[in-house]
Order: sequence, then C-alpha cells, then structure tokens
Amino acid sequence: MVFFLKCCGFRNTFLKKMKFDLIVSNLLLNSQKKLIKDFFFYLDRNGILVISGILKNQVNERIYISSWGALIFEKKGFDSE
Repeated sequence: MVFFLKCCGFRNTFLKKMKFDLIVSNLLLNSQKKLIKDFFFYLDRNGILVISGILKNQVNERIYISSWGALIFEKKGFDSE
C-alpha cells in the first residue's frame, strides 16, 4: 500500500503503531536532528530513510543538486534464528 501524508512530525493519531518501508523528509538539518529518534522508531526493519534539505556544506558527500545535499540510510534489522 502506498499513501502520502503531509504532517508536522509524527504526532498524528493515524501514525500510531505504524511502521514504514520508506520515509522521505525534506527539512533543514536542525529539524532533521530533532526527528532522528522518530525516524528510527517508525521505520520498518530494512526500511529506507531519505533526508534532504541539507545544505551542501553540512554534508560530506560527492553528489549535489545546486547547493543542496541528500542522505539515504537503510535500517538494518536482526534476524532471529
């Protein structure tokens, strides 16, 4: 199932107890830092987090669009055996 939800953070009753395969966030770096625990909590195992809206001088990467950078993370899970 794919749906888009525009909200301010994760303080939405619809989001309670939900996990996501993909979270995309386009905010300035300081706002991203405040949400990092929420990103981890709401991201499903092996889910992808894409954050953008980060200034080029705040990212240590080689690919940029104009003066902006983006980062991609994957949440690695542990398989129980």
